[in-house]
Amino acid sequence: MQPGWVPPGIDTGKANIARVYDWWLGGTHNFRADLDAARAMIAIEPNARGIARANRAFLGRAVRFLAAEAGIRVVYADIDDIAVAKPSSCSTSPGP
Repeated sequence: MQPGWVPPGIDTGKANIARVYDWWLGGTHNFRADLDAARAMIAIEPNARGIARANRAFLGRAVRFLAAEAGIRVVYADIDDIAVAKPSSCSTSPGP
């Protein structure tokens, strides 16, 4: 039985890199297939979890820099399935 948060049509028996990444970061939105794939990758690259955490830390630093130092701020972001089809859904403007 799948948890209630799983959207219809999602195959939890097939690994998904986003859920593997979630597991590496200590998240809970992943399944056995994701765990198996994550562990298989760790067998090849033992530092995979550390690399994922370093990547997430870099992302945070980059966003904080862009927001504070470069003056970039997000005015509106629409994250949905058709955002790629409507590029105006995400716009930025310079800071004050």
